[in-house]
Amino acid sequence: MGFRFRRSVRLLPGIRLNFSTRGVSASVGGRGFTMNFGKRGIRTTVGIPGTGISYSEMLTRNQGAEPSATNATTPAAGSSIGCGTLVVIVFGVLGLARLIGGPADAGFSTPLPTERAASAVLVLPTATVTAKALKCRAAPNGQARVVRRLLRDTKVQRLNEQNGWVHISRETAASAPTESCWVAKRFLRNT
Repeated sequence: MGFRFRRSVRLLPGIRLNFSTRGVSASVGGRGFTMNFGKRGIRTTVGIPGTGISYSEMLTRNQGAEPSATNATTPAAGSSIGCGTLVVIVFGVLGLARLIGGPADAGFSTPLPTERAASAVLVLPTATVTAKALKCRAAPNGQARVVRRLLRDTKVQRLNEQNGWVHISRETAASAPTESCWVAKRFLRNT
């Protein structure tokens, strides 16, 4: 086994320039489908991301390029396209359509930016007040100023927890801002 070197530089999304001891090549595509253009020819690779399963095939071979040990025979002129080549071409067309025209043109389901923003909303754990009238304080200690009192069965959102105290918030009304304060953890029940 000899010395090897490989370095890949991203030029644009989906386009990389690769440097190795064998020379320079360019790759187009991403996870699941890649076309590599190098001095040996064009190699396509189709795979199932996350599984380690992939299929790779040389589509064209440049003149003077030596056949690799794994692909020692080159197809004769006029030979039919194999099933693997057909799969690679179909995935290649879909992958290039996705890169050029966007996900809607290639039939892929990718969330729109507004859908991504909506899905990124943080859902806070909720709790219910168990005390008859719970003192809600400005800081997480028993000597802090009482900001308000919460009645039994009031629903609150848990923001933070510190030394037996829970920082909570609740909306007072649709038009009013969210209130937040500290309460003793023992007077809350998770919901």
